[in-house]
Amino acid sequence: MVPDPPAGNSTVRGGDRSHGDGNTKTVSCKDVGVDCSFTVKADSESELKKTLENHAREKHNMKEISADMKKKIKSHIKEVASR
Repeated sequence: MVPDPPAGNSTVRGGDRSHGDGNTKTVSCKDVGVDCSFTVKADSESELKKTLENHAREKHNMKEISADMKKKIKSHIKEVASR
């Protein structure tokens, strides 16, 4: 599991390159309509979603991530070329 970012840093990087497609995935709370500067980047979509869902539970007290929110997260994932 990827830890929450230190104070003043709102980006978490995680993932396992062996399961990704070579591109980095990224999404933020703001992308899905939540007033929060947290952004996550990962090498796989599954790791990205796992990290963002953990953040939502821990920092936004979301006990369960609704199907609608999961769809919203998926639709807002951006891909950027890995270096």
